[in-house]
Amino acid sequence: MDFNHDTYMNKEVIAFICNMTEPISEEEYAHFKAIFESLDAIERITNTSMFVIDFVKNKLIYRTKELIFTDEATQDDIKRECPNPYWALIHEEDLQLLLETKAAYLEFVKKLNPTQKLSYTYVIDYKISLHKRDHMITQKFTPLKLQPNGELWLGLFCITSSTNHNSKHIAIFGDNFRYTYNFEHNKFLPFDENMKLNQMEKAILLRAAKGFTTKQIAHDLCRSANTIKTHKARIFNKLHVSSINEAMTFIYNYRLFKSKSIWTPKRRLPSLRQTL
Repeated sequence: MDFNHDTYMNKEVIAFICNMTEPISEEEYAHFKAIFESLDAIERITNTSMFVIDFVKNKLIYRTKELIFTDEATQDDIKRECPNPYWALIHEEDLQLLLETKAAYLEFVKKLNPTQKLSYTYVIDYKISLHKRDHMITQKFTPLKLQPNGELWLGLFCITSSTNHNSKHIAIFGDNFRYTYNFEHNKFLPFDENMKLNQMEKAILLRAAKGFTTKQIAHDLCRSANTIKTHKARIFNKLHVSSINEAMTFIYNYRLFKSKSIWTPKRRLPSLRQTL
């Protein structure tokens, strides 16, 4: 379906993202063609659902040719008018939940330095309702351009289907920081260190994601099958997930490890006597 770029969020939703400031000249907008052409190229390679919102004009100014779920929406599915096509479909319960986090989000971003304000990623999971069925999605947001006064100007959104079962997964992270939203304290707190994976757990997850069986992982890592099963159970407990697929999605969204840091066992070469 087509989204009207001239529709507006209500003031409460706008405040969730940024503070409105003075309009910016049309000449400055002329420089964005290259950005959008780059996003087109990314879509062709990755088939990713992306869109850009101008928070000064408060409208959708770019979207990929395909947006997961929303292109199937009918007029009956649209619950409210707003530039974010997914917030138009968001479950009412989740909308209120996310709006409650707005003060904490704005307060957190306000404390970031200019470099951090352009390089952080904001990740949230929420439900949208489509054809009377709920779908959980992951929304990743990062600033594309700031206004001269440091306020948000353009924001890039990336949408994927989520394996989480609830909307209580909200995080902000950058190159040197990672925070998650704490609903009990109503603020962003440093990432729970108890959720970090050790090297063995990372190695097991990476192999499981490639389709290795427990027996194959055990052989590859020089461990027993029971040891691998124990580690898997600990991983699921740490991340509050119930499958390898959910675990991999979680660590990808929250950048819990990089592939170059994966531990690999050093195998002993067979002795000459063993080879004779």
